[in-house]
Amino acid sequence: MRCAIAIRSDPLRSERTPVLRLGGDLDIATVPQLELCLQVWTGGTGSAVLDLTDISFFDSSAVGVLVDWYSRLSAGGGTLTIEGASPHVEAVLSAMDLLHLFRPGDSLAVRRIH
Repeated sequence: MRCAIAIRSDPLRSERTPVLRLGGDLDIATVPQLELCLQVWTGGTGSAVLDLTDISFFDSSAVGVLVDWYSRLSAGGGTLTIEGASPHVEAVLSAMDLLHLFRPGDSLAVRRIH
């Protein structure tokens, strides 16, 4: 898994959100890297955006990490947003009956990048 970091500023608030652009496989072998990136860039609190546009594989271990970090960040008043979810990612979330957690407007939202 590759992880490139950018910082997105919200002009309406004085908030700067790390955007983690992930690439490659997001699976049991690589989720520890994702957890480390999230810990480093959020400090376990705050908000983050995961750009999954370049993810080629996504499995249930990735879902577990996302749900865990959703809980952690939400508990501190932050958010975790996913952008660029492929049909495969959506299918995995749907198969696990978790897609309802990722509707726009929820703290964890899945949005396609066109």
